[in-house]
Amino acid sequence: MITGYCSQSKKAKDCAFEALLLFKDMLVDVCGVKLSDTTMVCFLSTSSELGVLESGACVHGYIEQTIYMSENYLFVGTDLVDMYSKCGCLVSALSIFRCIRDKKVLTWTAMVTGLAIHGKGK
Repeated sequence: MITGYCSQSKKAKDCAFEALLLFKDMLVDVCGVKLSDTTMVCFLSTSSELGVLESGACVHGYIEQTIYMSENYLFVGTDLVDMYSKCGCLVSALSIFRCIRDKKVLTWTAMVTGLAIHGKGK
């Protein structure tokens, strides 16, 4: 459901905000449902698109508690770098970037793009 709302965020900001609300409800619910990596990445992309740093940081906290520095961290970590840099929090973006062991082209692209957007391209 969250991924569906996130995919509609380009058409309607209301859908993106609905995804944010569903995510918060899911965290509060004690049913034991865990978010998939794909759902977290969709949510982070929506947070960066809307410029909602607080929501993205909430997902980051969830990620830190549920995903350890594993191969999945590259996938989600790259999106965290993208989200923080697009929201203007370059210190956090750089911190996460440095934690990713085997950086791929997308990881480097997310960091370089974030730096360039905020005038730190040199």
